[in-house]
Amino acid sequence: MEASVEIATIFTLLKEYEKAKKYFKHAIKINPENIIANLRYGKICQVYLKDYESAMECYHRILNVDSSHYKSYYQIGLIQYEQKKPTEAHESFKNALKANSKYAPAWKAIGILLFENNKIESALKYFDKAVTFDPKDVETKIYIGNCHYELQVGFEDKALINQNRTTIWQLKCIKKFYRLRSLLISTII
Repeated sequence: MEASVEIATIFTLLKEYEKAKKYFKHAIKINPENIIANLRYGKICQVYLKDYESAMECYHRILNVDSSHYKSYYQIGLIQYEQKKPTEAHESFKNALKANSKYAPAWKAIGILLFENNKIESALKYFDKAVTFDPKDVETKIYIGNCHYELQVGFEDKALINQNRTTIWQLKCIKKFYRLRSLLISTII
């Protein structure tokens, strides 16, 4: 069984996903509770093969073995988000946080859901929490900037406060983006 997982992983690295699928399925058939085989096979199905049903089955098998497997909840949430099921995705991301309150991607994912639903203040709280646990995540910092811009609450001051979280170069890029955005908005109006 371990050999099947390793062979499948090699095929994954070689981007031969159909071959990897065959070996992962074999490993899972032998031991349906193999968390590593289920997680890796689920990711292949989800990301490369777009077979969300098989991916969901893998993640649910993992959760049957280990109900605190936060990455499975998170991956389920990503699939639900892709399937345009934001309420279910939000619940899955919350379950990931219940299992691991320091998992930055889940904080960010909820922030994105809230931001997309124009709940900017709430989104900002989630993005701030995400950047606390992953201070190098530039995308989250950009979302924080977007929140401040949307709220129009002293963006420059907030950006300066966050300067120690980001490099000077990143801050300059963010400021340029908002200057361009302001110019575009003022020329449209």
